[in-house]
Amino acid sequence: MMYSRNVLKHALRTFFFAVFFLLSNVNESHAQFMDSIRFSLKKRPTLFGTLDTRNTFIGSRRAEISGIKGGLRFNKFRIGAGYHFLSTGSYRHFPIITNEYTGLSYVKREIKYGAVFADYVFHKGKRWEYMVAMQLGFGRSYFGPEMITGHIFNDRLFVVYEPTISAEYSIFKWLGVSGKYGYRVAFGVDQMTAPIYAFGLDLYWGTIYRSTVKWLKSRKD
Repeated sequence: MMYSRNVLKHALRTFFFAVFFLLSNVNESHAQFMDSIRFSLKKRPTLFGTLDTRNTFIGSRRAEISGIKGGLRFNKFRIGAGYHFLSTGSYRHFPIITNEYTGLSYVKREIKYGAVFADYVFHKGKRWEYMVAMQLGFGRSYFGPEMITGHIFNDRLFVVYEPTISAEYSIFKWLGVSGKYGYRVAFGVDQMTAPIYAFGLDLYWGTIYRSTVKWLKSRKD
């Protein structure tokens, strides 16, 4: 119970820090903020894609959750979806009893989840962007299949909520890098509620598309 309270306290602290950081850096009233949302959504969206690695902890051990994300960029807003999976080895012993074998088997853990997300850019410079993000995911955690019997152990469906603070730097007009810090709150599965810190490689697909079309036209001329 004490652990659960500490987890909730940490998660709420991260969330409210993100909100405070946003509000303290956006020199807009509430009305101006809503106008900014409406104005951004009227802009023609551009495509973007991100290779994403989320460093975190599962239990007391460091782990990496990798994935790919993509979506639409509306001026100051980005919305999209992604797919994430546990990319570092995590194993546990389970008892196995068959006609041929009785003992312990070393079984690998699998974590996979899809998610939808939204980012708001509260500061945009020539190369830097700073944003707050919210992500909501749904997935599955299990151990297996076990090599001898093919059994699946501790099969659980779960929901995760991940508020983060992010920064992105444009290296070229079509390529950038990003980093973020936040907290994952997991429901339905143990040991996944933990801090997260992530790094990503961002491809600006809209810019790539326009540059490619322009280059092809120049070749024809």
